[in-house]
Amino acid sequence: MQKAFSRLAELLRRCVVLGLLLAGAFSVGQPVAEAVANDRATQQAATTYAESVRSLPAEQLSAELAAARAYNAALSPRALTDPWGATVGADTAHRTYLDTLPGPAMGRLRIPAIAVDMPIRHDADEASLAAGVGHMYGSSLPVGGPDTHAVLAAHSGMRSQTFFDRLPELQPGQRFTIEVAGTTLTYQVDQIRVVEPTELEAVGRVPGQDLVTLVTCYTPPGGHRERMLVRGIRVTDPAPVDTETVQATATAQTAASMLGLPPVQDWMRPRLWISGGALAVAALMLFGWLITEIRRAHRLRNKENSR
Repeated sequence: MQKAFSRLAELLRRCVVLGLLLAGAFSVGQPVAEAVANDRATQQAATTYAESVRSLPAEQLSAELAAARAYNAALSPRALTDPWGATVGADTAHRTYLDTLPGPAMGRLRIPAIAVDMPIRHDADEASLAAGVGHMYGSSLPVGGPDTHAVLAAHSGMRSQTFFDRLPELQPGQRFTIEVAGTTLTYQVDQIRVVEPTELEAVGRVPGQDLVTLVTCYTPPGGHRERMLVRGIRVTDPAPVDTETVQATATAQTAASMLGLPPVQDWMRPRLWISGGALAVAALMLFGWLITEIRRAHRLRNKENSR
């Protein structure tokens, strides 16, 4: 009887240790799994947009581009009264905006240097920002042309999505692209600023220039919430080759693409190591317990056979 109680106590101890290891691995790894799943869904939405555009006739795409450029030409410089998308109303002007570049997404934003690939949606409201990049109503539509300044916003610092988490890593001279209505526009970062939410002139149009600004919230240590603006100016020349960036991006994308996943972000790596380590220890413990039980059963059989 005493031996049976000892074995039961040992089994319970093993279950508790194993349970703690698995719980720790789950709690540390769960935010990574959630973010990767959401990033994968966002990336897939961008791919779906690109595939849907390729299936459209050239005449329709040309008409959509012409309508978007006409919209920009008629857009008042004072239309951007709330660049952070909080006071958009359902008036006739807004309905016209929604009918220009129609569809679940108006375009696709790609930033190779920080592994961003997201759909661009109308408005910078919560519904749009929860699904990718939001275009700020009142700014130019992102179809290029002189005297235009499109403003694109996305979240950062969220537990469940990475979105613009790595936007502060962008440097002047690096490039991003916008795919819209069958065309690809390339922009080169020329200005990085942190501004107050009330500084509307920071995202205003500049005569003769073709600009796109990427926006996310920024909270400095001990400070209040501000806005980080990464502005790009349209370029048409081939991008210079940055060997280190190309190699690092290719390595991250190749390793992730083998599993059909987005590239791993820097903040995920410690969690993956800790979670993976806990799972490895749990597996080794299970293997050790299995070997111990096999040997014990073997000894019992030998003991019975020797009688």
